[in-house]
Amino acid sequence: MYKHILVPVDFSEYSKKALGIAVELAEKFGSKITVLHVVHEEGYFTVFLSENEFEELKKKIVPSVHEQFQKLENELLGGKNIEHDFIIRYGAPYAEIILELEENDYDLVIVSSHGATGLKSLFPYGGTAEKVVRRSPVDVLVVRKD
Repeated sequence: MYKHILVPVDFSEYSKKALGIAVELAEKFGSKITVLHVVHEEGYFTVFLSENEFEELKKKIVPSVHEQFQKLENELLGGKNIEHDFIIRYGAPYAEIILELEENDYDLVIVSSHGATGLKSLFPYGGTAEKVVRRSPVDVLVVRKD
């Protein structure tokens, strides 16, 4: 049914829950899982940092993201025979998620209803999840925080 599942993560407990559901589906359907983390590039950082300082900051972020990927792999994918990969994109999370979906062959995206902040937005879903639901070219499964 679902051959390739995209799971955007921000390393919150909410996104770990979404990845856990993806693992269950992958085991059932033999799906591949791609775990995506979007490094949110804030334009206003360059007001406070020079371009070189900003590039140095980005260099520190990538190893940290890879460490988090390794933890997710150990916690949720370790020992399971599930094809998976991890990717990093840079930009606005919802836009990069949609671009990833459009540029590659996915059947399903699983997003958590809340992100790392746990803040409620003006929408019934978190801001990123709401935008993904509206714009996704594939099926979307929204995982609630409860």
